[in-house]
Amino acid sequence: MNATREDGRRTIGDVARACGVPAHVLRHWENEGLLHPGRDAAGNRQYGAEDLHRIAIIVLGKQMELGLDRMRHVLAADPERRRALLEAHHAAVDERIAALRTAQELTRRVLDHGAAGDAEACARFEEVIVETVRERACTLP
Repeated sequence: MNATREDGRRTIGDVARACGVPAHVLRHWENEGLLHPGRDAAGNRQYGAEDLHRIAIIVLGKQMELGLDRMRHVLAADPERRRALLEAHHAAVDERIAALRTAQELTRRVLDHGAAGDAEACARFEEVIVETVRERACTLP
């Protein structure tokens, strides 16, 4: 059922179905100050085109792994500040990707040098540990 009113405004259920976002999430985003839907005479939320646009931006922000707090700042910012916030987020994502690549590489090393799945039973495993520590400028006791 499409619950679009004559003025083009839609109910929370209709918006939830159309956007693939549960109604409780839309309410949460409203409580967090990200959405500001209108209300009808009975107090029911009514979403217009501008709300749907904002929901699409929030969904995109979630796909970018922006937290709700950062998303709130991005939405409220002027274009220059928005760019700075997104540049900072991009740098943080780059750092996370680098950390994940390191984790992936170290996991592969352990798997490659483990004897029958038991890395500690492998004679080369201790060498891999020392090599890894040395690469990261650490010292062993």
